[in-house]
Amino acid sequence: MQLTKEEQREAAYYYSCLYNSLVLFAASPAYLYSLAGPVFDPEFERASDFDYAFRYPAFDSVFATGKVSETLRGDLLAFKHEVDAIPDVLWTWDEIVSNPLWKSIAVEADALLTKMGDSRRTYDFGFTIHIPA
Repeated sequence: MQLTKEEQREAAYYYSCLYNSLVLFAASPAYLYSLAGPVFDPEFERASDFDYAFRYPAFDSVFATGKVSETLRGDLLAFKHEVDAIPDVLWTWDEIVSNPLWKSIAVEADALLTKMGDSRRTYDFGFTIHIPA
């Protein structure tokens, strides 16, 4: 499939959404803490990146453009369902740091990044837009 420049940029953006979502789930608490700043809240970004990455058109686009192998769709959807099932009370910094469920999720997210063929484990700020206050 031959993509136009705009389609290539869009495909790269959608891939970065999925990649960043998985990175934030795979990350150690120390790495998440290092990302925290006035314009970046790792807890918020973890939830919002996840929500966007697994939503149409972003999710379907990564397969349609070949950025992610179609063979991983089931694994990624299983991961999504597992994360969706996490109760709201566990989406706090204290729980993320200490709850064994989050440690299990981190291992799964890391494995998915490996299956995707991506060896990076740092947040990709390439598509981040900062809006001045």
